Amino acid sequence: MRCGIALLLIFNSVYSLPNCSEINTIKPCIYNGPKQKRIFPLKSLSPNSVERSAEITEENWNNVTRGHIHFLYRSQGPYGSLGTSQHNSHNCNSYHTHNSVNTDDSVNSVNSVDGTRLTPIREHPMKKCIPIPHLRHVQYVMSIGVGTPKQEIYPIIDTGSTNTWVISEQCNSITCSGVPTFNSRKSSTFSPVNEGLRIRFGTGTIKGVLGIDNVTIGQDTIEKQIFGLVNEESSNVFKVIKFQGIIGLGFPKLAFDHHTSLYDNYSKQINADLIFSLYFSNQYSYVMIGGVDERFYVGDLYMLPVVREYYWEIKLYELWVGNVKLCCDDESYVIFDSGTSFNTMPHDQFLYFKHIVSPKICHVTAAEMSSEKIYFS
Repeated sequence: MRCGIALLLIFNSVYSLPNCSEINTIKPCIYNGPKQKRIFPLKSLSPNSVERSAEITEENWNNVTRGHIHFLYRSQGPYGSLGTSQHNSHNCNSYHTHNSVNTDDSVNSVNSVDGTRLTPIREHPMKKCIPIPHLRHVQYVMSIGVGTPKQEIYPIIDTGSTNTWVISEQCNSITCSGVPTFNSRKSSTFSPVNEGLRIRFGTGTIKGVLGIDNVTIGQDTIEKQIFGLVNEESSNVFKVIKFQGIIGLGFPKLAFDHHTSLYDNYSKQINADLIFSLYFSNQYSYVMIGGVDERFYVGDLYMLPVVREYYWEIKLYELWVGNVKLCCDDESYVIFDSGTSFNTMPHDQFLYFKHIVSPKICHVTAAEMSSEKIYFS
């Protein structure tokens, strides 16, 4: 069993739920499992400067003012996670390529070129498909050591993907030069793997190869871990936020290959259940492996059934803004993706959301913002 617990989300329930240890079926329950085996601090990444942050804010606000809608599509992010469309308003009906598994059974492959499927993008009601950068206003990274001797890398903790990759020192692209990289030639335990990798972002593509080496997390070393090394990138993927790689906490079916993930190997090595929990705050943030830490929450933690073991995806029944029900008349689902700073919703509901939630200036206090509350169930 694989469990992920988002400690930042404490759900208020009007129903009496059983403890998870008391049930044999998959249904909502109250977590009463183990405490964490390991806990690691997370460091938040922001845009490179105050000026760049202000530029991002102004750009996003202008897009909203113009009526431009930001889109996220399945399989357009790293290793098949959520990502941005590369198509503009003039080619919404064009085809896009991807190498990830397509989990939407209602979308069928229509052609194949060099083994890469071509899938139609459904036309949006407003016919506005604009490209936006994969801007991540806040990302959370942790320290790991790769190779022998250890080279310190700070990858993003990403529940929206499964594989682990770092940036190779052989990447000669301009933006790679400003990012800490891994030098495989300085590691006595590194071995190459005769397999390539290709990852598509909203703003470009990164390519590389696979390798085998030791990965150290805290005081524990996972030997002979397979991971990706990026040696080529396009469109300045790392320009805005200089992240150094990704550790995926997703399901095996989301992986681009059949190799065991770092998360699975690490959990097995420390004899931990496949449970992770995340705590985010403005001051301190942590990732916990093997369970939860009661110091970081008050009340109960509710475990919700994953609809399919691909994304961390659950069924959404209702979405309320204050006393107004925003969603959902149709069957709807939500994905918890720690590697993406976007919140998304269907276009019609988004327009209604903008209508019922008045804009606020950025320097208002938390008390002034509290008049509009959003509830999920």
